[in-house]
Amino acid sequence: MTGDREGSGSGIPGDGRHDKGRSLGNTPRWIVGILLLSLMTNMLVAGVVGGRILAHRHGHDDHRHGMRNFLDKLPQARREELGKLVKSWREAVHVGRRNIRQLRRDVREIMMREPFDKAAFDAALARMTSARLSVKEQSSADFAELVARMTADERKTFASQVLQKRKKHRRHDDES
Repeated sequence: MTGDREGSGSGIPGDGRHDKGRSLGNTPRWIVGILLLSLMTNMLVAGVVGGRILAHRHGHDDHRHGMRNFLDKLPQARREELGKLVKSWREAVHVGRRNIRQLRRDVREIMMREPFDKAAFDAALARMTSARLSVKEQSSADFAELVARMTADERKTFASQVLQKRKKHRRHDDES
């Protein structure tokens, strides 16, 4: 009975007392170290990416651009006047997009019906296309009204700051 025990180990496999250079059962310590290093690296990357996303969403980004940044730099009276236009413009776009989403659901539902009704599908598709065009036309008209109310200096600033896209945000070769 006492012959089974040598040294200070318990004789239980994997208890770490006889397994020099091992931890967590039969897993070598160097693998555990690599796994921990990998976990720490992943947590660091996730933290950096998450922090960047949160900073951008909440306006703590030093490289902000867009309408909000443009309006923030205007004097209070101008910010309020143009801000009201922007707010109503955005609300109209949101309502239009909500309508388009519903029309898209309608198209999808008609598409999946059996038997397929091409006339109903064509009519639903036409309604959705018309709604998209209507939102684009209204958005363009609202944007034109906003620009018309800007002073010459505001238009120049707007064009250089807001309409000029950073390279990584470009979708096409619109270098103009």
